[in-house]
Amino acid sequence: MVAQKNLTLLYKEPNSEQQEMINKELQGDEKKTAHMEDLIHQWIKLDPAIPNDINHIRVRNYIRTTKHNLERSKRKIENYLICKVNYPEIYSGRVPDSPQCLQAFNTINMFFSPKLTKEGARLGFFGIRDPNLDSFHINAILKNAFMVCDTVYTVDYSVSGEIMIFDCKGMTSAHLPKVLMFFKTLSAIMKESYTFRIKTVHIVHPMPMIEIVLASIKHLFHKNIKECIFVHKEPSTLHSHIDLDLLPSTYGGTMEDLNILCDKFRDILIENKTEFAKEEHIKYNGGVLPKHKQKSFTPELIEGSFRKLEID
Repeated sequence: MVAQKNLTLLYKEPNSEQQEMINKELQGDEKKTAHMEDLIHQWIKLDPAIPNDINHIRVRNYIRTTKHNLERSKRKIENYLICKVNYPEIYSGRVPDSPQCLQAFNTINMFFSPKLTKEGARLGFFGIRDPNLDSFHINAILKNAFMVCDTVYTVDYSVSGEIMIFDCKGMTSAHLPKVLMFFKTLSAIMKESYTFRIKTVHIVHPMPMIEIVLASIKHLFHKNIKECIFVHKEPSTLHSHIDLDLLPSTYGGTMEDLNILCDKFRDILIENKTEFAKEEHIKYNGGVLPKHKQKSFTPELIEGSFRKLEID
């Protein structure tokens, strides 16, 4: 089971008030979750393509975050296992203290806060730590990103959703092609195989180009989505949306500096590296995949094409 060592010391369960709001949001409680979990494991036993030793907490969290939708939970589980076949550059050789992964940790900050909002939502942070473009290797950063995501999926309690904070500090127009490719791959896998429920997105220290792009395409978004995206030229404007005790000192909050929090989370991943190795074989065993289940692009090929791409 990935990353259980010391995780319980970092992540705290929701209190009773938070849990009540979470149950309402996810349309179920632990009794309903347990019943559906039994049904899922019956399905797994009958399907030879699905490994029987898939992480039980992961299954439980799929049930919770699909709002207890049995068929959608099964589809997400299958798609996750298929992604592990389709993206070996991301899901194979997951060694968090390898030189490539350590460099990626020093290039990008990625972290999910152990504290929840009053409504039971979890905060996620993403930002550039080292602006050196030569250190920005898409596959290594994606490998780290999904180690972080899979670790969060082994925390055995439900949340109402995620509030994401994207920090553009240090980003230049030269970073943009790689950053966009990173998010294209990330979103493609997330859409098929994960069930993070994004409640709001906060963009901090936006580049002028980011503001222009958002202004030009925001009218295309559904009203509900438009109302969930906030741009902050200064971190202080986050304070009217998020309590200070939920924010790192990097953004004027009372938690530790974001670099320190990310380093602590990295150390937990390293302490659990044998668990990542044990779970590498847990993938789809259904033989040749149908065409619609095969991946449509390869990040490393597109990354190579960026050497010839310039943005004004």
